[in-house]
Amino acid sequence: GLNVFGAPGLLTLPSARMLEPGTIVFSAATTDPYLHGTFGIQLAEPLYIGVRQSGQISSLRSKADKLAPGIDARLRLFPETAYTPEVSLGGVSLLGHKRLAGEYLAFSKRYERLAVTAGLGWGRFGSRGNIPNPLGFLSDHFDGERNDDDPEEGNGADDWFTGEEIGLFGGVEYELPFAPQLHVLTDCATSRSIFCR
Repeated sequence: GLNVFGAPGLLTLPSARMLEPGTIVFSAATTDPYLHGTFGIQLAEPLYIGVRQSGQISSLRSKADKLAPGIDARLRLFPETAYTPEVSLGGVSLLGHKRLAGEYLAFSKRYERLAVTAGLGWGRFGSRGNIPNPLGFLSDHFDGERNDDDPEEGNGADDWFTGEEIGLFGGVEYELPFAPQLHVLTDCATSRSIFCR
C-alpha cells in the first residue's frame, strides 16, 4: 500500500518496497494537522520519485495556512531474496520545505502473509534520537547538529543524513487469509511524530 506521503509504505512511515516500473500514482491523505497531495511515478525498477504538496490545516474544511511542498525519492539498494530483506534508501522533502524533511534506510522482508519493515531515520524520522548517527565517523558534517531551526528555509543535500542522533522505526503488514485484498497494518517510530512541528 501507500503511506500518507503517497509512496509505498506502512501508514505514516516508509518501507523498502517499490511499485511496478511505470506505475503512476495520485494520492491524497490527511493526518492531523497535515493534508498531503502527491503525484508519484516509479521511473525504473529501483527508483521512485514523488512530487508532494502538504498543507497544515486546523480541520478538513479549513484552508491550508502553511504549505510545505517537497520532492520525495526512494532508491532500492538490494532486492529481497529468500534470505535477505529488500533494502532502500530514501527521503521525504529531499528538495523542498524543511517542515517534513527526513531521510531513511529501510529494510522490508515478507514471510508468507506477513511483511515486516524496520529502519533507521534522520531528520523528522529521527527527531528523538536513540542512537548516535552511524555516518558521524565519515565526516563531522554528518555528526553535526541538523539545521532545522528555520523550517521556511529550503531543504537540500547539505541537510541529508545529518544530526547527532538518529531514530528507529518499524511496522508490520498482514494479508488476511480469508480476504487477500485486505491488509492490516501498524507502524511505530521511536521518534516524535514526523507530522509535529
